[in-house]
This record gives sequence, C-alpha cells and structure tokens, in this order.
Amino acid sequence: MGMTCEAAAEKEEARKCRFCANLIEGASLSMVPAFKDVCREAECIELMNRSCDKMHECGHHCCGFKGEENCLPCLQEDCIEKFNETAAEGDKILDSCTVDDYCEICYTSGLGDEPSVAIGCKHMFHVECLYKILRQKWNGPRITFAFLECPKCKKQISAPHCKTLNDEITSTLELKAIVESKALVRAEHEGL
Repeated sequence: MGMTCEAAAEKEEARKCRFCANLIEGASLSMVPAFKDVCREAECIELMNRSCDKMHECGHHCCGFKGEENCLPCLQEDCIEKFNETAAEGDKILDSCTVDDYCEICYTSGLGDEPSVAIGCKHMFHVECLYKILRQKWNGPRITFAFLECPKCKKQISAPHCKTLNDEITSTLELKAIVESKALVRAEHEGL
C-alpha cells in the first residue's frame, strides 16, 4: 500500500546520507557541519574521509576533495546561476556540472556524491575516476598518451591544485617526453 500524505512528507523531510541517500537514524556520525548527514556505512565513511569538510556561504557543503586549497564553487543549481552572474568568463561553471549531474567518466553517481575536481578546462569529474584513468595509462601494447586528455573536450588534463592527480600527470608527462625523444632518435636512425 501507499503512504499517507503525512508519512510521505515525513519521509521527504527526514535526514538522508549525502553520499548514498539512505535515511539516517540516530545521532550524527561527525560534528563537522559538512558531514552531519553521513550514515554509518563503511563506503560512506570512506567517502567522508576523502571529501572536503568546508561549507559554502550559501550553507551547502563543498563537493571537492580533502585538503584542497581552493574549494569548488557551490554546485547547487540555484547557486551556480548566482555564481555565473558575477564570475569572470573563464571562471564560470560549465553546463553539466551541478551536484546532481553524473561524472562523465563513470556515469554511476553525481558530482556531489563523491569528491570531485575541476580540471584546467573547467570540466568536473570525480577525483577517483580521473586518478584511475591516469594510473591505468594506455590500454594495450601500443603506447599512446590520449588518456592525458579531458574525456569531454580533449584538452590536456591539468590539476595543479590536486596533489594526487598532479603528481600522476607530472610523472606521465616526463615519460611522454622520454618516449618522444626516443621515437625521434629511432625515426632519424631509420631515415624518416
């Protein structure tokens, strides 16, 4: 059977986990305001430990990663409109970057459901999704560096503000330079 209007309203107003959307019963897991709505599931606790603990002036939690120097702007739809009205052209939040939009790498959860990052071209993805692509590198015997490109616009990925990603990008760019120099030596040797 269905619910009464009162029961439906109660369910709508109940506290839900910010990561898995399950109902939260009992006391908060954390005293940090950004994590007051996190359930006790191991996966959600792990996500909490990797997420930014700051709150925006608007009252919404940051959707970024732990330890970031500059937080992502608020990704709630109404806050994005306000932000874009005053932001410089290069700083505006792109379409498909709201808290509810799926990460365009995994397509399994929204940008607000896991720690996310804005890369140099302003596209946003889950930090872990980008890191997996960078760690996997090329997917066959032929060495290519297309995985260093933004999955959406194909510009080279840059994330100097995210140490985990930046370290991986830097080491891969060093490898790319070595491979390119060896390829040039080989091409010269073969008279190409």
